[in-house]
Parts: sequence; structure tokens; C-alpha cells
Amino acid sequence: MVGDWGSGSGARLHVAADHSATVSGLDPATLPSGCPTVATDAAWKLERSKTARKDTFSLQLSPQASTSCYVDATVKRDDDGLNLCLVTDPDQSCVEEKELLRKLP
Repeated sequence: MVGDWGSGSGARLHVAADHSATVSGLDPATLPSGCPTVATDAAWKLERSKTARKDTFSLQLSPQASTSCYVDATVKRDDDGLNLCLVTDPDQSCVEEKELLRKLP
């Protein structure tokens, strides 16, 4: 999970080994109401599911604020490798340009 991730629409996510993260350019439509689209002090965690056979990447965009903003992404693998899908509804697929973050080289 550690490294740089990006979307087709220019969103960027840097995931550090110390569980800190920076985010820019997230599409507001993929975020809960009131969440920032840019964060320099974000935090992350990876939750492994033993029963659902899917992992969830949780991103806390404003950990220092009185009301934190969490974004969950489903960790998936396809022909192009690992990706983070910001759509957590299992009946909905990711839109490549908006909700899908891929590991950057």
C-alpha cells in the first residue's frame, strides 16, 4: 500500500509507511459531505477481512479536526494490478477517471 497512487482525473494519494498520507484532487462526489478534497495530514489503515475476501483501505482526511472525515476504499486486483476503488457499494463499479486509484510507477 505504501507509495504513490493516482486517478485518471488527476487525484493523488501518497501513502507513507508511518500511516500518514497526503491527498490532493479527490472528486467531491466520491467523498462524504463536508470532506476536504485536499489533505496534508491524513492518516490511513488497512483492514483485512477474513470472511468477505476483500480488504478495506480507510483514509482519515482530517484527523486533527473535531469531526473526522473517513473515506473507505475497497482494495481490488485486476489485470493492471492493485487498485483502490472509492466506491464501497459492491453493486457499483468504479469509474476509471474518478473513483479508481492505481499505484503510480
